Amino acid sequence: MKKPFRTFLGALICLLALIIQVRAAEISAADGKISLRAGILERTLDLSQGKGVTGTISVDGKPAVSTPLPELVLTVSRAEPNRRPDSFKAGVGGELQSRDTFGKTAIPEFLDDKRLGQSVGWVEPLALNGADLGAAFGPATYKASTEPNGLRQLVIQIPAKADGPLLGLVVELHYTLYDEHPVIRKWVSLRNGGSLWLKLDNFTIDPLDLSKRLPVRTPLTPADYGAQSSVVAFASQDQSRGLIAVNEVPSGLRAITDTGAMGYTQGWFEWVLGPGETFTTEPVFLYAFSGPVKPTVSALSRPLDRGLEGPYMDFLRQSI
Repeated sequence: MKKPFRTFLGALICLLALIIQVRAAEISAADGKISLRAGILERTLDLSQGKGVTGTISVDGKPAVSTPLPELVLTVSRAEPNRRPDSFKAGVGGELQSRDTFGKTAIPEFLDDKRLGQSVGWVEPLALNGADLGAAFGPATYKASTEPNGLRQLVIQIPAKADGPLLGLVVELHYTLYDEHPVIRKWVSLRNGGSLWLKLDNFTIDPLDLSKRLPVRTPLTPADYGAQSSVVAFASQDQSRGLIAVNEVPSGLRAITDTGAMGYTQGWFEWVLGPGETFTTEPVFLYAFSGPVKPTVSALSRPLDRGLEGPYMDFLRQSI
């Protein structure tokens, strides 16, 4: 009787070892391409062209996007004259009610720089697209590390060219992976090491287009008081796999578009970045789910439902 027990125990240990191995997050790189793998979620970043960074995403081995995507989108303008903008005085500009204001396309007149008497203008707006930054930025470099708590970190650094219009600006893309969870967090920072006063706007942290591969869109938090839903699920047509897209700081300034792109609401965000200053976005993340759709006595049990009720909530409690 002991031999079958030993055989069973050995098989169990091997199975547990396999499960642990599958659940361990991993970052690997070769020939300018970086793979971020967290369980069933994989994100591949391509730096090989030397012009920027594009990415693809797959869930359980199947593509979640149709084409490689830029890893960030924003517009950078410079101040003319090159100096700190005038300070705003308390009470200037009127009153803003989020419920009535956010979500509208028109910007109220009281937010216009000229109406407020600003003597600094913003000129030569440069639209940056992560797929092709070659006009203003040099090649990207990266550094992967494992933190003492086991988190896997990847930082991609893209410096502006010395002879370009944004001398001194450095863009950093940050990614974090967790063991036990199919999730990848992301945020962006910009460090101004030059002498120019800059303005950032039209900022998309993660310019995703999940609409073709994962067309079933389900908001998972309410949209109210001018703020859009900050947690939205995108699932395949049969709802057997998909991604939960999350803006970690819900507000009227944050948005998840119909395609899954996450970032700042168009027309409502701008940030002045002075010499020596750094701007860092709030994080966003993707959480993957996959599995069969199971009929039950009362309804269908979807992998999204099972993921939300268990692993996803565990991740929020443990890490967010």
